[in-house]
Amino acid sequence: MRLRSFLVLAMTDFMVWVLLAILMVAGYIVEPRFITIDNLLNIISHTTPLAIMVFGLALLLMIGRIDLSMESTYALGPIVANLLVMTWFPSLPDFFALPVCILIGICVGYFNGYLSVKLGVSDFLVGLAMLLFVRGVVKYLIPEGLYGIPDSFCYLGSERLLDGRFPVTIIVLAVVFTAFYLITRKRPFGRRLLATGSNREAAFISGINTNRVQMTAFVVAGAMASFAGMISAGRQLSCTNGMGEDYIMTVLASVVLGGVVMTGGRGTIIGALGGALVLQTLENVLTLSDVNPFLQDAVFGFILLSAIVFHGVRTRQASRY
Repeated sequence: MRLRSFLVLAMTDFMVWVLLAILMVAGYIVEPRFITIDNLLNIISHTTPLAIMVFGLALLLMIGRIDLSMESTYALGPIVANLLVMTWFPSLPDFFALPVCILIGICVGYFNGYLSVKLGVSDFLVGLAMLLFVRGVVKYLIPEGLYGIPDSFCYLGSERLLDGRFPVTIIVLAVVFTAFYLITRKRPFGRRLLATGSNREAAFISGINTNRVQMTAFVVAGAMASFAGMISAGRQLSCTNGMGEDYIMTVLASVVLGGVVMTGGRGTIIGALGGALVLQTLENVLTLSDVNPFLQDAVFGFILLSAIVFHGVRTRQASRY
């Protein structure tokens, strides 16, 4: 019975990669040039900000938490960091914006975690309120946009190697993925994370500092949101107050599609990466097919709903054995 349960859950995790393969074939049928080195590198490069956000949100969902304000933090970090060195304190060196950007995400994540974990306020409501509050601050700070941001800030998002063919963002994605994979699969923190998500009380009784685990997840999620915003701003060579708007739904769809259960206790970083690649590949295929952009949102919504239903059914089946 345990073997059958394992096989059911393993198939659930594997499905996202099967779906990615199907999309690759569909892309080739729609446009033969889809399967080219340049286009595949472009897809992976464009996946980087999304995947970084997905890794952060995956940690929260693994413990049964969520932070909707990540999409606003995605904009707040790079905007405040660049205003600091460009407008408020122009005497500061440009590279100073990099750690400031990450620090802002850490602060927002800690604040959200403190309200949710320490004070017991609903993480959903905290995230929703902070999403609106932070977005309002962002629009107040730059009513239009912020252009001519420092080259040092843009490097990770825009630099290309090998005569301009290989984006640095792919290296960034590989490094971040490796770090998250090792932390969640090879270190005790990963086991504590899933234990906290499975049964918070039991994990606490077993000696796990569940509050610390949850606070860490919130802080990391905030930092990843700001870092993803940095990559996106670097790629665009600018910051706008609309950065990341409605992005949290795409991030959430990627995480759920990758097999991370929203109630906590189950999920992998590999699956989360697969979910991000699926949605980015799907967007590329739909664009090549000249599908109406508004209809693309409907497709993403349908995929999210299908993923939730699929994983719910599979998990229920596995629990019977």
